[in-house]
Amino acid sequence: LQELLKDKDMELVAEVIVTIADIVTYPDKGARIIGPLAKSKDWFVRITVMDALATLPCKESVAPCLECLNDSVWQVRAAAIQALARLYTREAIEPLIDALAREKHERLIGDIVDALKYLTGTDYDCDAGLWRKWWEAVKDDFRLPNEKKDDKGKIGENGPATGLPEKPPAPPRPKYHGMELKTFHVIFILDRSGSMMGQMTTTMDGQRVRGTKHEIAIKELTKVISQMDKRYWFNVIFYHNEFEVWQKKLTKATRKARQKAIEWVKSVQPEGSTNIGDSLEEAFKDEKVDTIYLLSDGQANTGKYPDAGSILAAVKKWNRKKRIKINTISFGRGADTQFM
Repeated sequence: LQELLKDKDMELVAEVIVTIADIVTYPDKGARIIGPLAKSKDWFVRITVMDALATLPCKESVAPCLECLNDSVWQVRAAAIQALARLYTREAIEPLIDALAREKHERLIGDIVDALKYLTGTDYDCDAGLWRKWWEAVKDDFRLPNEKKDDKGKIGENGPATGLPEKPPAPPRPKYHGMELKTFHVIFILDRSGSMMGQMTTTMDGQRVRGTKHEIAIKELTKVISQMDKRYWFNVIFYHNEFEVWQKKLTKATRKARQKAIEWVKSVQPEGSTNIGDSLEEAFKDEKVDTIYLLSDGQANTGKYPDAGSILAAVKKWNRKKRIKINTISFGRGADTQFM
């Protein structure tokens, strides 16, 4: 297998990397074999190395992932951030803070913050300066959250209790079903099947609201579109038996574009069945999208991917390179919550 890592077919090399990570007995040995390929000229190979090292918990896996935090391809950086979180090591904390300070990709800023919160149990949002002050104050005595138990089994403290920076108010961001838009490149995919005419009661902006699932979904979508500014690029896809796309590609959220999008969204009416897979496939074709919000009130039952299993298999294949984050919203009791 190691000889195949020298092959010119990068797809083959990627598959060999996955195989080695799966069959190796000792994580450190596997990491030493595949780690050097983090410097491959092929960015898909570099992504594959990150994914593989994430499954090999040892110190030898950490250095290649840290190196890829500086990669020129954002998908590789995304894979490195995820890998470092999964490796669960304090050695990742300071490099992740440094990466937060220089990262320009909005989605990845959110990814880094999520990784830091997971590794530290602390939250200074996207303020790299406050993260640095906090780390300087606690690093000498810091232990990862899952390691913070004393001899009596009690959870310990991370560093001194005084002199830590206060968390500032979070910067305002548009919200969609309670989730902040931590990206500037987003596609909203919504169910418009016939079952969306069913009634539901939910909470919106702190108030109880009752209406059809379609009405509530449209209200929430138009609200988030109206909150976006020119930094955002977006698109909307509705699905039933088939799917309809508002624009051919992500569109800058100018005032005129937002108005047109809201007019189009309000014109859509529920009908037909539930073609989730084809609408996801269409979204994955966009070259700029890095985040998808998928809303459904039912179960996939038509299209090229007519069930949850076929959709999950397809998304896993598509996303090996794309690294798109998919956020899901289940509407009503009929939604396939296990799939979502």
